[in-house]
Amino acid sequence: MKKAVIFMLVGLLLCSCGKGGSESTESGKSDTESNDDSTEESGYEVSQNKNERDIIIIEDMKAIWVSQYDMAGVYCSGGVQRSRDGYTALVRTIIANIVKCGFNTVIYQIRPFGDSMYESDYYPASRFVTGEYGRDFGYDAVEIFVDTAHEAGLSVQAWINPMRLMTVDEIDSVPDGNIIKKWYAQGLLPEVNGRLYLDVSRKEARELIVSGAAEALDKYPFDGLHMDDYFYPTSDTSFDTATFTASGYTDLTKFREDSLNALVSSLYSAVKGIDERLIFGIAPSGNLKTIVGKYYADVYEWCGKAGYIDYIMPQVYFGLLHGSCPFVQTVKDWAGIIKNGKTKLYVGMTLGKAVSGSQGNIDTYAITEEGKNEWINHKDVLKECVKFLDGYENASGYCFFCYQYFYDPVTGEANAYSLTEVEAFLPVMNEGEGT
Repeated sequence: MKKAVIFMLVGLLLCSCGKGGSESTESGKSDTESNDDSTEESGYEVSQNKNERDIIIIEDMKAIWVSQYDMAGVYCSGGVQRSRDGYTALVRTIIANIVKCGFNTVIYQIRPFGDSMYESDYYPASRFVTGEYGRDFGYDAVEIFVDTAHEAGLSVQAWINPMRLMTVDEIDSVPDGNIIKKWYAQGLLPEVNGRLYLDVSRKEARELIVSGAAEALDKYPFDGLHMDDYFYPTSDTSFDTATFTASGYTDLTKFREDSLNALVSSLYSAVKGIDERLIFGIAPSGNLKTIVGKYYADVYEWCGKAGYIDYIMPQVYFGLLHGSCPFVQTVKDWAGIIKNGKTKLYVGMTLGKAVSGSQGNIDTYAITEEGKNEWINHKDVLKECVKFLDGYENASGYCFFCYQYFYDPVTGEANAYSLTEVEAFLPVMNEGEGT
């Protein structure tokens, strides 16, 4: 495995403000359809009081997702934020376990539902940290987590969900002065099955997402930005009827793809505006057959041209025997869409199906009988996946979802349901380390 490459930045670059966006033209095409001229949409200015920054970039990524659900019981107990000392002790155990497993990168959730795990000028305080949206923080939990991870030599990326917000019921507890609450009152937040979303065809919504991301990268020494697969939640035209009608577009699919492309290119520009060496990547749904048509995520554009992402990390949450998306072929299909010669492929995997299979549950969508029962009958599925990836020259690493499938975040005890699978693949993942 390659060693970490550590960079020192002397002097942070100011984020540039410019045009950007997918404002419609007379031809009905986005002004960011060609990405060459895209610029950051955020008005956020990087602070000038930091004169140096250490950045840990590990190209041979062996990563783990640490989600809001992993951290919920670590941040709070009984709906109340834990004491600083209590929280710090739990974080130290989490980081120690991650290092013990052999991971070198943590993808750490800071914005799951239009909220913030730290004090933000843009998003309300997360209920996962404080117990209630908008409640004051007792201390800086993100700073403690990032510093602890860096002290252990881990690279840490800030993980955001771009469009997904809190529910209609939860928005009431968001402070009235918050921009999301104001947009809700103005009817500017689409609702799908009781959950609210940002409409990224609106330039203001994209600017909010980009400003929040830039803020996090400036406030903390993250080593990159990571965005996952919560894009358009529906194909229903009611989601963005007003903006589509006013756009000049005639094709809703193209309209939504261009809107997401504008967001992604703007985030890329914002990340590089803070430091060229920071990395930005996206973890879309792993089914390449449906990712564009269902979620409007134009991964072919992102992986085909420069100026969008440094890496793609498809969530290939499928077994080797899956009937429609077998692991090996799915990974090869994703590798095949990278045409720009720069974007790296990292592969997302999950222990969730191993946990479920150990409880006797079939993989419902695997189609074939052998695929449905794969995680019940075999306890070395991920071992074989890791072996393939380690020998596959077109993949640069992988990431596992998620910490709680390895260990209980509060007790620190190993997850009994995944233990056999973990004990099988970790020696393969760590083979050759230290040589």
